[in-house]
Amino acid sequence: MNSISEYIIAIFELAEAEGRTLKQEMMKLLLSFVLLLVFAFFLITAYLFLMYGLHTYFTSFMSGYAAGFLLSGISLLIALSILVLIKWKL
Repeated sequence: MNSISEYIIAIFELAEAEGRTLKQEMMKLLLSFVLLLVFAFFLITAYLFLMYGLHTYFTSFMSGYAAGFLLSGISLLIALSILVLIKWKL
């Protein structure tokens, strides 16, 4: 009887230790996810500022429609190159 109770106590101690480890790893995962979201926000903001600056530059010597068309083509090429890179890595 004493041996069975020792096994039960050992199982609960193991569950408690694994629970603490799980909590720590989940907090690390959550922090990484938040930092990834912040990085994505700044990356998209920087891209938008770059496109706005290029649009302003291009509209100084061509029409706004042509500048928009040119920048949408550049954006499409960037998106396709990222897609090819992801497909190549996976």
